[in-house]
Amino acid sequence: MKKLFGLYSLGWLVMLGLFNVIVFVTPSEYNGVSKFSPLFWIGYAFITLCFVIQLACTLLAFRKNSLQNLFYNIPLIRVSVSSLFVTFIAGCVCMSIIPIPVWVGIIVCAIALAFTVIALLKALALSSVVSGVDEKVKVKTAFVKFITADAESLSSYAKDPKAKELCGKVFEALKYSDPVSAPELNGVEQAISERFSAFSGAVRTGDTEQAEKISADLLSLIKERAAKCKALK
Repeated sequence: MKKLFGLYSLGWLVMLGLFNVIVFVTPSEYNGVSKFSPLFWIGYAFITLCFVIQLACTLLAFRKNSLQNLFYNIPLIRVSVSSLFVTFIAGCVCMSIIPIPVWVGIIVCAIALAFTVIALLKALALSSVVSGVDEKVKVKTAFVKFITADAESLSSYAKDPKAKELCGKVFEALKYSDPVSAPELNGVEQAISERFSAFSGAVRTGDTEQAEKISADLLSLIKERAAKCKALK
């Protein structure tokens, strides 16, 4: 993201520099009338400010080093690039060609800037909504993810082949379980958590017989959860 913004900033600097060259190198008088009137400087200051604000808006599109964030902000980047060109062209034309009123350039650049700001607000709103959804998904899948990770590592504590086999069965059952939790699953998930703790304790202490009994209950509970998940779809 930083590299992309660096390239964009380079292009922005070129456009701003070229704008200043065109404005101040073009003839300063037309039919004896100087273009450097108070309105000229007001227009110049406003259009330069549009350039700066436009760059700031684009910076927000690249503020996070994430491809996902870049994807959500593609509309903002497109509008930003377009408004940069509109600001450059309108600014150059209205600030360098004396017969054209400066206020025309101010209005055109203000409109281009408004579109950039609107695109920024939309991108920020979308990013906020999607981030909220992502956080909810993480919370809803936390139970299965954590208990599956614990089951995967439990086999390393097994003291005999039978215990390792039981650990493998429990892990496979959890691995292919629906990862999304729901309030309706709280009871069975609590039971799974309790039985898994008992199963883990039996495996770690080498009580394979007890581990086998508990694993049967645990696998039944996992199947029950799977059935309820299916019913909730």
